[in-house]
Amino acid sequence: MKVSKSPEWLEFSLTRCAGAPATVSVHQPTRSDETFAILQRFASSIKEVHLRSDVRKVASLPGLSSLLATPMPTLELLYLDGPYDDRELIDVPITRDLVPRLKSLFLMKCIAPLDSTIYTSLRSLTLFKSPWTISYHDFLGLMRECQDLEFLSLHNGVLDPFTVQVGNVAVGHLPRTDSVVLPRLKTLKLSGHPDVLFHLLATIHAPQAAEVGLWTSFNDSAFRPQVITRLLAPNPERRYPFLSSPRTMSLTRWGAFHFQLSLRCGPQGSARFSIDHRCSQPELDAPDANLQDDLATVMQTFSLAAVDTLEVSGSVDQISPETWQSAFQAFPSLRTLTLQGHGTLDAVWAGLARATAASVERRGDGGPGALCCPLLSEVATDTDPDSRLKFSATQTLFEVVREALSARAEAGGARLEKLKLYLQHPEPRDLRVEASHRPEDAVLKEVSRLVGELDYREFQPL
Repeated sequence: MKVSKSPEWLEFSLTRCAGAPATVSVHQPTRSDETFAILQRFASSIKEVHLRSDVRKVASLPGLSSLLATPMPTLELLYLDGPYDDRELIDVPITRDLVPRLKSLFLMKCIAPLDSTIYTSLRSLTLFKSPWTISYHDFLGLMRECQDLEFLSLHNGVLDPFTVQVGNVAVGHLPRTDSVVLPRLKTLKLSGHPDVLFHLLATIHAPQAAEVGLWTSFNDSAFRPQVITRLLAPNPERRYPFLSSPRTMSLTRWGAFHFQLSLRCGPQGSARFSIDHRCSQPELDAPDANLQDDLATVMQTFSLAAVDTLEVSGSVDQISPETWQSAFQAFPSLRTLTLQGHGTLDAVWAGLARATAASVERRGDGGPGALCCPLLSEVATDTDPDSRLKFSATQTLFEVVREALSARAEAGGARLEKLKLYLQHPEPRDLRVEASHRPEDAVLKEVSRLVGELDYREFQPL
């Protein structure tokens, strides 16, 4: 039952329930003292409470503190969304004795309960902008007791107090006694400073996990590839087994401002892992970060044997032909390569040509006969035609594309089923420059002959 303006209707509905477990959703109550008083009288039969306050001050919710101090023996879910003024927090003084059957706790802009026993029987815990007065050591000890926990989400400042406590201690120096095994945990979502995330990801072992999401936002440095290594190594699949079989890998880098790594794992690609870092004000002298280092680090960190889709976004021409060669050689199951962003694409195709040549050379020397990424069937750029970001055509691009595809054909490799190239050409005010960048019809026909379907479109700079 939903309540906003009519406590009388709430009382009528709860009376009609005749003691049966009830779910109550309260949104911006205009007469909150009466509403909470009624809930307090029927507290023994309430199974779920959802409160979205949508007020500025806690003082606008009279009666709530009394309700939260009332025994609710059948309560299984408590959802509290506090005032929209972040400086105003709802105190949640519940204890295990008051809510012995509580299984799911969601607190936004609240003060987390001090009674540690309230957490040990939870299956789902979400804290968002909700201070938790607990030390890092005690937090780990508490997590060890949460053996039924299936969903854990801690965001927007909840983990910040731990930053000073964990400092810069290397993950490898964590004592083994710090390990936290959560046998039923399926979803883990954390945001905070990388130092804290390093420790938590190295400490928590979740053999049944199917989703891990990490968010960071800090302005003291760029998110360097070394952070990925430190965050995940050593052997992340030992703590999160689904990471042993990535199927889709998506990598995004926009300088120091935004880094994202996303993986889909498992036979159906249903298990997910992601790191998302955003920096609103990077230091002017922050070390440059680029996609080449990111891609190389990712290839060193994860098993690539089952990856069939690779997506790369950003300044793709930061990646050298040598690194692309290594990539094409490292992904034996790759079927789809998607590129989005800006810059040029010559290095990508030069890398494919080099990887193909290296495969042929190994065959001639009696080595393994497999062609690099033998299953590759689609290469696409800027899958959204309306995107403002387009790769730039160069004078040599289509020659390099033709050479790479011809080399694969001559080596006996399967041809691409689809090649999608959405390219930006120079502005028409210099027609000679424009013409020099456009592919000749003969070259286009040769490229088209080497693939199953060519989707080629030209765009002018906006």
